[in-house]
Amino acid sequence: MNYRMPYYDLKTMEDVKVLAEKLNTIGEVAKSYKMKVLYHNHAHEFVKDGDAYLLDRLFDEVEAGNLYQEPDLYWVAYAGVDPLAYLEKVKDRSPNCSSKTDGKYGDQEKCNSRCRIY
Repeated sequence: MNYRMPYYDLKTMEDVKVLAEKLNTIGEVAKSYKMKVLYHNHAHEFVKDGDAYLLDRLFDEVEAGNLYQEPDLYWVAYAGVDPLAYLEKVKDRSPNCSSKTDGKYGDQEKCNSRCRIY
């Protein structure tokens, strides 16, 4: 069973650290119930902190196994990031993904076919 993390307003590295601390705790509890906590992104997490996005920094700060990603490929593309390349980058921590259907950003069928469900 998975629990999807709702919207969180990441703007700074301090926001990342505060959320990471909470998610490490939540993730430990979830594991004891055989659940996974998934972070569902929007476009605003693709602000750069140095050479990495705040979203990537969040996953660097949270212990593997405590947080997984549910990349929304629509919002990845909306942020100006190649959704297929991003999905390839995060596939090991992404048990599934989602993709809006407005068709403006990227190849919807190709994105959907790359969403791996475990």
